[in-house]
Amino acid sequence: MRRAAAVLLPILSLVAAVPAPAAAQAARGPSFDCARAARPAEKAVCADDSLAGVDRLMARAYRLALRGASADAVKAEQRAWLAGRDRLLAADPTDYGPLTVAYRDRLRALIAAAGPLALADALATVRPIDPLAETTPEGEEEAAFAAFVLTTLLDRPAPPDEDEEVGLPTYDRYAGFTLVAPLADGRLLMAVPDSCGAYQCTVVPFLLDPAGGTAVRAAVEVPAAGGTPAADPQGRPTGMVVVEGTRVSVLTLYRGIGDCGLRTVFRAGAAALELLRVEEKDACDGNDWAPGNTTVTTFRAD
Repeated sequence: MRRAAAVLLPILSLVAAVPAPAAAQAARGPSFDCARAARPAEKAVCADDSLAGVDRLMARAYRLALRGASADAVKAEQRAWLAGRDRLLAADPTDYGPLTVAYRDRLRALIAAAGPLALADALATVRPIDPLAETTPEGEEEAAFAAFVLTTLLDRPAPPDEDEEVGLPTYDRYAGFTLVAPLADGRLLMAVPDSCGAYQCTVVPFLLDPAGGTAVRAAVEVPAAGGTPAADPQGRPTGMVVVEGTRVSVLTLYRGIGDCGLRTVFRAGAAALELLRVEEKDACDGNDWAPGNTTVTTFRAD
């Protein structure tokens, strides 16, 4: 546990200074030719890696939305949105915050318009990815697209305020810190970072069945009175997620060096993370986790 925490801490502590996906995406441009960019918003997108990433995803979602029954309405809305982008830079051309928020919200609107087409596209292309391992820009972008699709269609998060979007844009958070892990039964567990602190993220869990073309927002079981776990449909675990077979564990650190915290172990059920046990080392005393200083509460057998 201490080794895992030590790996996680330096990665997430660098987020505010150098977002991980921004470096990976630096050589990739937006969906249009920057050599022909003339308008202020176009130049801003070409100058900002996160905006360029969202622009690529937006173009993808737009193509999917055009395949639906409301193609004419989608075209009209997109033309109006594009025409109004420059106004977001009128007060301060160097402040990309309002434009970043607008791009994020427009992407979600296009995904909502595409609906099942967007979900099918995401399920067909998403692949396992571990944010603590070596990744590729393409894999990060697929994870980001799937994260936008699933959170938009199955669990719309409360939008962060403009300052948060500037500090770590949703695209960067999704591309850099989404976990997609294979389960033993052929499904995928996807943990989408809802918000990130100094050394861990709060995540939204999804259970994906690419072969069956389905996805569910996984409920999360929590301890309840009487010892019977209760499912929280909106549960958002906080910590490092590890998948082994059909077991899903979440390590919540009480402080960054990993000498105290809470490890919650679940089983990936049909539509929920079913609580198996909770292990807690409450004392932040510099000692390793061990049977003598760790309390274990078992709720059901593995």
